[in-house]
Amino acid sequence: MITQEFFLDPKNIYEQCAYAGVSAPDQAALLALATRICAQSSMLALAQQLYHDTYVAPEWVEEAPPTPVLEAAFGVDASALYVLVGLDCVRLIRAAQAKRGVPESITRASCDSPAVGLRRFRKLYGQVGMDRWTLVWFRYLAGGDLYRLGRLQFIPEPCQANIVVYRHNTSGRVQALAAPGMRFAGDGFPPADDAELPAQGWVSELRETTSDVTGTPLSACGMALPQPMSLRLSEWLRVLGNGDTVLSMHIPDLDSIALDVLRDSFEQAMAFFPRYYPDQIFNAFVCESWMFNTQLQDMLPASSKLVQFQIQGYRTPHPPVPEYSLYFIFGRKHIDLATAPRDTTLRRAVLAHLKAGQTLRNGGWFLLREDALQFGKQPYADDTTS
Repeated sequence: MITQEFFLDPKNIYEQCAYAGVSAPDQAALLALATRICAQSSMLALAQQLYHDTYVAPEWVEEAPPTPVLEAAFGVDASALYVLVGLDCVRLIRAAQAKRGVPESITRASCDSPAVGLRRFRKLYGQVGMDRWTLVWFRYLAGGDLYRLGRLQFIPEPCQANIVVYRHNTSGRVQALAAPGMRFAGDGFPPADDAELPAQGWVSELRETTSDVTGTPLSACGMALPQPMSLRLSEWLRVLGNGDTVLSMHIPDLDSIALDVLRDSFEQAMAFFPRYYPDQIFNAFVCESWMFNTQLQDMLPASSKLVQFQIQGYRTPHPPVPEYSLYFIFGRKHIDLATAPRDTTLRRAVLAHLKAGQTLRNGGWFLLREDALQFGKQPYADDTTS
């Protein structure tokens, strides 16, 4: 008789579904699929391999074999298998956060990703499931270091924003410089990673002496400027750079992004992490997302909550990843411009932008820890360098 794997055990599935807020119909579909998998050795082997690839393998490979074989074997149920594997992150999160002494109310709130993903998939396709590539997110969650505190999610980790940030000793003004080796087109935004750098583009350098640091300045509005800038180290203090501990910010969908709701999350994070991560003093809140694409300021009214969110932080340029923008806006990485839904202001604006032959940029955003209580007051409004 085939022994059931713990992630396919009905008791485990029911418990984690209930904890994460998965709906009863989706629970029933997942339990039925788990029973079928455990009754067929070939399906069980494929499910075990997928679990290993998700949580045990040293690196994630987005479309690694045996995915084609798996999808041939499972058919339309392949997407539900991805849920069964992803769902086990709830058990792993609970164990890790209990060990750290985190209140259960925070842990429960931090385990809502499976339910959010299921709702999105059912809305699009009318069935239980997730896309395989989203398993990388559940792999990320499994370490137990991501917390939903109010509207936002945060995880303490080393900064990878490819910026170096300085604050003026007397005025308090903030200035970001690009890390060395960053590519910029003539408009001050990075081209796609696989695109050739245009003739008017440049590659950033960063030079530091005992008295000065010189590099490509980044406007707080989210673009690089071609004229190098020098800062006197006697006047400017480095406050953020790659490798420094930050709170990486994630923004789950389906909820309000009103400024007072967001401010509450920052305040909760300021209290939570010093208590539960006293050995990881963070310098800033940092995020890379389609939501911080500065093109949205031209597409949407100034009163838009999304635009208002953007201008509360210091925006930074990042290479475009348009397929992920489409996924979070439309639910799919690839869309038909003629038939894609136009049911929101954002969707209509993005479709008009794409029909005009434009692409979608990506964007970065940071809010220094000492400025977090100024959220809502545009703390970097004057730090534009242009």
